[in-house]
Amino acid sequence: MYDCFISGAGPVGLFFAYQLAKAGHSVYICDAKKSPAQYQSRALGMTARTIEVLENRGVASHFLKEASVIRGVEVFIYGSKAGTISVSALDNPYPHLTGLPQDRTETILGDLLGALGTPIHWETSCVDYSQSDDGVEVRIKRHQEGEGDQQEEVIRAKYIVGADGTHSQVRRVTDSWTYEGYAVATRFALADVVLKGEDAEKYLSNALYGKMFYQEKGVFGLFPLKVYEDGSVRVRAFGNLGSYELDKTERNSSTHGIESELSLEDLQKVIDERLAPLKVTVTDPTWISNFRINERKANGFRRGRAFVMG
Repeated sequence: MYDCFISGAGPVGLFFAYQLAKAGHSVYICDAKKSPAQYQSRALGMTARTIEVLENRGVASHFLKEASVIRGVEVFIYGSKAGTISVSALDNPYPHLTGLPQDRTETILGDLLGALGTPIHWETSCVDYSQSDDGVEVRIKRHQEGEGDQQEEVIRAKYIVGADGTHSQVRRVTDSWTYEGYAVATRFALADVVLKGEDAEKYLSNALYGKMFYQEKGVFGLFPLKVYEDGSVRVRAFGNLGSYELDKTERNSSTHGIESELSLEDLQKVIDERLAPLKVTVTDPTWISNFRINERKANGFRRGRAFVMG
């Protein structure tokens, strides 16, 4: 019997698994995906408090040596710079936003966990579970290619933790857990791309500051990932694709997350519109998607031996 079963090998699940393993507990952690979110920055920023927590656990240096430091945000209104919001003067050991792509965060945490002898069971998902006085029985399904039919197995543990996100199976199995809130009907663009052109080099190549562009149709943000010798800059780009509206349907299911791919041409049109009159060319996408947002919260974080987090 394991001390803890964790469903979800994202940053939250991996960090919790690391803390448990470091304290000497046995952990079974699994995720339906094949590996960390390769080549997708997804959750990019770490707050100062996050770095403090990592420092308290003695592992902050593993992340900081690969991270970029963002000192603040330069604000543009209709293409003209209106001012700078700096966080450098904050009374904090880490007065900055720390930028690190999620795939690197997950890989670093996975390596730390592996060094403690705890493997991550990829392509493995939680199907359901039952609780008793002394533990939980979790039915898992393995999805590895080349093994014929999907394989099911039962894992026993003292506790189960759902770090499996918006569509948490751990939460869904227990009827008394609800996920109250509302959905935003508006879709948002999210992309990691290279911006080129004279205006890109002139206005966007300061890697210490993110950029926020405001105009009538909405906002568009650009946060630097890497500046190249030719003045072009790889950025995390994000912004609304329509007016901000709530989803007026009665559904209770979550629509949060990445929905579909967005074409490079569509992204170029949005950037042309929001950055005008600045002229930049969008190239070399690592990934481009559109996503939707929910504002929801579970009605509690524990049901007997089951927990949700993240």
